[in-house]
Amino acid sequence: MKIECAGVVILPLLALLFRNSRIVPIDQTDIIMAVVAGLLGFLLVLWQPRSKVNHFIQQFVRLVELFIFPASLTTGLCALTRLLVGELIPANILAYIIILILLICLFPLIQLVIVPESNTLFRMLFIFVFFASRVPLSMRLYIINYSSSSNSVATWMLLIGFSMLCIYVMREWGYPLPKFRINTTVNYGWLLLLVVVALLELGLSAGSWHVIFTKFELQVASGSIGYILATVIGICLKEEFIFRYLMLFPLFDRRKAFNHSQIILGVLVSSLLFGLWHVQNIPYQGLAATSLQVVSGFTAGVIWSTICLYTGTIWIAVILHCLLDLVGFPEVSSVYAQGVSPFLIQFTVVVGILEIMVSTFLLVNRNQLGAFEETVKYLDS
Repeated sequence: MKIECAGVVILPLLALLFRNSRIVPIDQTDIIMAVVAGLLGFLLVLWQPRSKVNHFIQQFVRLVELFIFPASLTTGLCALTRLLVGELIPANILAYIIILILLICLFPLIQLVIVPESNTLFRMLFIFVFFASRVPLSMRLYIINYSSSSNSVATWMLLIGFSMLCIYVMREWGYPLPKFRINTTVNYGWLLLLVVVALLELGLSAGSWHVIFTKFELQVASGSIGYILATVIGICLKEEFIFRYLMLFPLFDRRKAFNHSQIILGVLVSSLLFGLWHVQNIPYQGLAATSLQVVSGFTAGVIWSTICLYTGTIWIAVILHCLLDLVGFPEVSSVYAQGVSPFLIQFTVVVGILEIMVSTFLLVNRNQLGAFEETVKYLDS
């Protein structure tokens, strides 16, 4: 980690010497962030907190470092590459090489900051911030004249690479990968009921109750294969990976025996986080529509998390998520982006109540606890 910290500080400073000749297009903000990231890294390597106050401060420093270090390291690698090879190698090849080196260099960071953490709350916070830190990285590649977009190869490499690093962290914490097989003690009648209620959200695109009951027809996505893959992997699978794996599994203390309250807490916390995830849509949808989407996200999260913990697999939730995004409303980024209507409010509330009721009935049903306990035992395997 000391080598990475030194590189984060030195490389941009070296590149700054060439800034006026436009060899490396970085600014003072990049330099300041790099120096801060490097110094915080050295501080975390050397710091041994001896009080609760110091420990809390260290946790805050860890959070900051998790978010800014990958960006600063990317800047440094891009600056070094630009200095050494200039434009002799195509920008896309350089970008792929830089991302591979970056992912390797991030191992000491996660070993120092994330893996040793034992507190459940900070575990979830650290891994979420780390996973989110990948978002601005592709934009840093402008230094080597690489033009990035949401569907560029570099963006996909970062998504896959950071996902693999998060899986490594989860494995280090003792949590296995989501399994494919459904728990043997699942009651398929209950599972069918959960799936049917979850699929009611397909009606969001109807626009009115009259259309639902008279001439509602499901629309299948008509986009390209690239659009469908981007939706399935870049939205549905990614969000389920975050909220039904990274933000759900760590809520279960593997050192304790099965506890019914852990199941309920896991469903509520992961669902609340999933709902709040949609707050980022405020700039595009407005406050009213986004607030309604947050509610819808929470209630959908409740039934999807319940299905996940009941069956022991996230893949049913992934399939449901894909159906809702590709079949329910394929022509727009979100039903809520079209504005709030009386029907949308009514439908969101009605379906949300049904989702919470059915999930609650299952969660409090003592006869069905065996399936949930089977999931917890798998997490402890």
